[in-house]
Amino acid sequence: METIRVNIPGLNHHFVITAEADGNAFIQTDFRDGEDNGESDSEFLSALDGIESLILAHYCAGVDVQSAEYAKGIAVALEKIANAFL
Repeated sequence: METIRVNIPGLNHHFVITAEADGNAFIQTDFRDGEDNGESDSEFLSALDGIESLILAHYCAGVDVQSAEYAKGIAVALEKIANAFL
């Protein structure tokens, strides 16, 4: 099993990818607080699901998701999502 941590610059958050020997991979994040704060929160979480899926797909395709440039791109995407929905 391999565990990859993707730290997001400028934010105190990260994503963790767990890849198993059988080829399955999973992603988790500490962005979710477990509370539902209404429609905008639901829209934000849906957009976050999309970002998680993209990161996981990139990892599975061999993209270096731990590079500084990649993390900066994810940070920009998360900022835009937060501005739109929170």
